[in-house]
Amino acid sequence: MINPLVIAVGVIIIGGILTLAASKKTGKNKTYSYKAKKLFTNNEKEMHSKLTKTFPEYKIFSQVALSSMIEGKNFASHGTISRMSVDFVILDQELNIVSAIEIDDKSHQREDRKKADATKNEAFKQAGIKLIRWPAVPHPNEIQMLKDVKG
Repeated sequence: MINPLVIAVGVIIIGGILTLAASKKTGKNKTYSYKAKKLFTNNEKEMHSKLTKTFPEYKIFSQVALSSMIEGKNFASHGTISRMSVDFVILDQELNIVSAIEIDDKSHQREDRKKADATKNEAFKQAGIKLIRWPAVPHPNEIQMLKDVKG
């Protein structure tokens, strides 16, 4: 005859093993690790500096989520832009959007980026917000920047 205490201990041990296995499967007790990263690439730093010098009357924000500026008319629309951002947003003194700016480096030549860029372009068009695209190299000069933003 098996001692009831041995059975109870066995059940507890098996239950603990099953709970541990389930928590690993569902992600509970995972250890996450984070570290700070730079907000700007060197190219973006240079562009931010040019924007602030060229447009001292405006406020320049960086890495702004599209969902902060554009509202999808339904859940599916929202889903297409929910993880997108633009490099810079220019605001006037009343904090109205003047324009959004994307700095297109060579990664924008990839097919997946072309598709994402087309979605972004359409979202800005429908929202009535000016989206300006400039190449990463060479940067536009001050005259071109003024023309594109204010023109």
